[in-house]
Amino acid sequence: MSDDLPNRGPTLIVTDGKMVPQPEDRKKVRSRKQLFGGRETAEEVHSKHAFPPGSKCAGCQRSRGLIMRIIILAPVDEISKRDPFFARMVEECPQQFMEIIVRTKYGVMLRLSTTYACHACQRDAERAAAKAPSWCIVDINRGPGKDKIVVGVEVQLRAEHTS
Repeated sequence: MSDDLPNRGPTLIVTDGKMVPQPEDRKKVRSRKQLFGGRETAEEVHSKHAFPPGSKCAGCQRSRGLIMRIIILAPVDEISKRDPFFARMVEECPQQFMEIIVRTKYGVMLRLSTTYACHACQRDAERAAAKAPSWCIVDINRGPGKDKIVVGVEVQLRAEHTS
């Protein structure tokens, strides 16, 4: 007869006046911060899949545990003003030049550097990126944070006016 009843949640055991879930039901509880059935967090998934193979941390040269990518971009017209050999480089190596061009909403930019950092070297990498020239754009991608993934319905609270 008990097999015909629908499952209505975890089975509770009363111990010392407290209701505690059975041990086999505790394994089913999952944190909202974990993915793939509780096996990996969002940061771990980002670290595994967001970076190209062979990329290493700029500080400690580790290839595992990367969490941040820094790209420094510079406008093409600014580079041509500051570097007299830029026009010659474009004429001699047009294929390599086309590989580093990035079109943004700010115009055509050149990708000057792409750097990766692990958690231990993150602070030093951010400090080094802050020393880029003022006419460069620094793009820092840190991936998902500890609490950036939000699942659920947005609730709006309304203040009731009492008269």
